[in-house]
Formats: sequence, C-alpha cells, structure tokens
Amino acid sequence: PITKKGSSNLTKLVETEKILEHPNMYKGKVQELKETVEIPELSKQYRDSLKEFIVDYYYKGYDLGEMDIYIMQFNLAELSKVSRKKIMEILIERNLMEMVYPHIAKYGYESIKVSLLEKLCVELVKEPEFDKNEILIEMCAESFRNGCRDENVLKFLGKYYDSGSLELYQMFLAVQSRNINDNTLAEKLLVQLIFEGSVDKSIYEIYEEYIKGPTSSVIRKAFYTYVSYNYFVKNIPCPDSTWDIMQQDIKDGTEVTVISKIGYLSHVIESEHVTQEQIETSKKLMSQLAKKNIVFEFYKKFNKWYKIPFNLLDKTIIDFRTNPKHRVDITYEIKNQEGKTGKVTEEMGSIYPGIFSKEVIMFYGEEIDYSIKEYSNEYPEGKVVDNYSVRISEKNAYNDESRFGIINSMMICKALGE
Repeated sequence: PITKKGSSNLTKLVETEKILEHPNMYKGKVQELKETVEIPELSKQYRDSLKEFIVDYYYKGYDLGEMDIYIMQFNLAELSKVSRKKIMEILIERNLMEMVYPHIAKYGYESIKVSLLEKLCVELVKEPEFDKNEILIEMCAESFRNGCRDENVLKFLGKYYDSGSLELYQMFLAVQSRNINDNTLAEKLLVQLIFEGSVDKSIYEIYEEYIKGPTSSVIRKAFYTYVSYNYFVKNIPCPDSTWDIMQQDIKDGTEVTVISKIGYLSHVIESEHVTQEQIETSKKLMSQLAKKNIVFEFYKKFNKWYKIPFNLLDKTIIDFRTNPKHRVDITYEIKNQEGKTGKVTEEMGSIYPGIFSKEVIMFYGEEIDYSIKEYSNEYPEGKVVDNYSVRISEKNAYNDESRFGIINSMMICKALGE
C-alpha cells in the first residue's frame, strides 16, 4: 500500500492521480501537489517521482505562476539531471539570475537552452561581482558561438576571454558590425596574432580599428616592430597606410624600435612617390641608426635628398636576412687594376636578430665578388644562398667631403684623364 491509513490522505492521492494523468486539464494545482508530497506515509520512490512530475508541471507553465517559491525549495541533488536542468531554466525564465548561478556553477550550463543561456549571460555581465568569473566567461563564449551579439557580452569577452585568433577575429567582426565603441577586443586580437606569428593581412585592418580608441604605447610599438620585421627580414608586404600611421606616431614623439626605423627607411626608398615629410622623417631615423652603426647599402639612395653620414658612402655594405638562429659566412675577394686580393671567408656579424652584415671599404674601379653560406640544422654543412658582384663606379663612389671620397675623386679624375 502507498499509505498506511487515513481517508483524507487517500482522497489527496486520488486527486493527485488525476493531475498526473491529465496535467493540462488541472492547471494551478501546485498547492494540492505540495500537500501530497508532504504526506509522511508516502514511499520514497513515489515521493521522488512526484517531485519530478512537479518540476515538469512548473516547466510547462501549468502552475500558472502560483507558489513560485515552492519550486525553489527543492534540493537539486535529489532530482534527476533532466529535472535539475528544468529548474535552472525555470529560474532563468523568471529572472532569478543570482539564484540560478550557484546551480549552474555546480551542475554546469551545457544543457541549458541557447536562448536562456544568452539571457543569463546578458544579465550577469552587468554585475561587477561577476567580473573575471571563469564560468561566466565560458558561458558567454558559448553563447557567442550560438549567435549572441549583445553589446555588453561582447565587451565582457573582450576584457576577459582568451582564445585563438580565429574565434577572437569573429568576435572582432561582431563588434564592428554592431558599431560598438570599444577596442579591448581589437587589442587582445592584435596580441594574439603577433603571438601566433600571423601574417594575414587582416592584422592591418584590426590595427586601424584599434587606434580609433584609447591605445597602449606598448601595443603600438610591438605592432610596428612585428610588421617591420616581417617586411624587412621576411619580405612580407605591409600597406602604405600602416607606414603613414607609424610616421605620424614618430612625429608625435613615439620612440619606435630599431627594426621599425629600418623598415620605415626601406619602405620610403622603395616607394614610387616620396613626400617631404617622409624625407624629413627618414633623415631623422637614419641619423639615429648611423650613430649606433646600424647601416645598410640602400641608405646611399637617400643621398639625392640630403647628405647622409660620411661613413656610409665610404663603405660597401653587404647584408643578408634569415633565421636569427642560423650562422652566416661570407666568402669574398676584391678585384682592382692590380689583380685580386685573394679569397677571404668570415662569419657575418649580426646587427639585429635575423640581419647579418659585412662592411668593406672599396675605392673607385674596384669590384667585389662574394658568396654567402648559411648554416642551419637542415644544412649543418652549410648551403650557398647568394652569389653577387658589386663594382664601385663614379655614381656610387663620388663623395668629396669624406676622407675616402677625396681619394675616390682623384682616382676618377685620373681615369678620365683630367
């Protein structure tokens, strides 16, 4: 028997069975169901199954909003997984967000309806106490994957969510599409792309969006360093707009890194149209680099706009760019009217990680033949990667204001019979 005795209890059970059989016909009967559950003589099995029914009764809205507090008194640990999920969704539906969170933290959010999970996230991100909350961060990320584009949720993810660049980029596009004035996600994405070594052109678009808001000088300098290194050492194109932005930053007093200065100079000399501002900026940067003896052969091309440091025109500078972990040797010989000097092999010095250089003093009419050999794990015995010749002609030797320039001037005059 279900009960030991009592006609009143039996009557309650009979009425309850009717509700169990046709719940849609007996709406608003929470009080009756509650009284039946509280009958002491019920078997545990029946009481448990009745509680599961009551949860479903609420879930389907048959309670008609009566006795909301009753469902909140249920011990979720005593219910099935399905009923726990239903109670959590009921609490969200009724905007009892802070009440549902402890259950979410304990039992998880994976089975919660997509729309209700989004509703929960939208409300919780407004509360300061949930800042940096790892569970909420994951919930918001999951909600984003399911289509949530709420402004506050996106800002929350921008501050606290760490992921790969692909997912962060999707979030960045969502921020753009909503015209949200917040660049924390753009900053996080830039850092991630640099960390991953990405060379996708989207990085430039992201940076241009980033600088529309408050920025970090550290991030700006890191970005310039990264794209300049890729441009100069790895020969990866960089749009003109990026160099223009860097140029303005330099003009405003930002101190950029060595490789950023090198990259900028290289870009200017390779440009079809060079502005007066670029000429002035390049002069300033070249002077700074030359003082540190960071010089390249292409610097000489700037001589058509301004006088470059004397010591640059006196030298032939050979550089090679590769993996900074590799060793690079140069074998060369200089030829002049009296013959050859004989081959010399030297290890090229590194003036910046990945950039190796050799300076040679040459005079008018002399020619240098050289080859470069690179050593790596793949080629432990070395691999010849470059063969080239450079001849000092009138065009690239004449600089009568330097000590070697005077000698070259005399040699040119002699060759011309003057």
